[in-house]
Amino acid sequence: MAKLKLQDRERRMLIWGGIAAAAIMIYVLGDTPLQAFNRSEQSLSQARDRLKQAQDIHNIVVRNREEQAILRTELAGKLGFDLLTFVNDAVRDRGLSARASIDNSGRAVTGSSDLASVRVGLKGVSLAELVDFLYDIYGSDNIVVLHELDQLVPAADKRGLDCEMVLVAPRGA
Repeated sequence: MAKLKLQDRERRMLIWGGIAAAAIMIYVLGDTPLQAFNRSEQSLSQARDRLKQAQDIHNIVVRNREEQAILRTELAGKLGFDLLTFVNDAVRDRGLSARASIDNSGRAVTGSSDLASVRVGLKGVSLAELVDFLYDIYGSDNIVVLHELDQLVPAADKRGLDCEMVLVAPRGA
């Protein structure tokens, strides 16, 4: 066989081409099946975590919808509820009529026409009387919320408390 003579420039090109080919082969073969398996395992674990989060969110949404349906059913059953009458009865039942002022002259303080509001002022009540009154309000089967507590201070005669509050409830039909 004849010996092939290469010029220096051609020899350098072949050496650099060989180095480049070797680098490409090392890079391509460097991604071993074990590394690919580990990446796949990590991706699978992340996908499982995302699926678990999505299921948790789904369960929360379903539970919230069920609770809203129950609330709508309860509200539909309270069509004849009148907040003013309810508060008047609670004040009378606790013997606070002489020390109470009740006002429902304004629209709901929340700005919603679906809510009724009643402002209740109590003068010279003991803490126990106030707690019992609020317990009667909250302990009932009606949906009534203490929206504002404008004032809770010692009475001028230092016997009891003076209190101004706004109670809110869904408006009956």
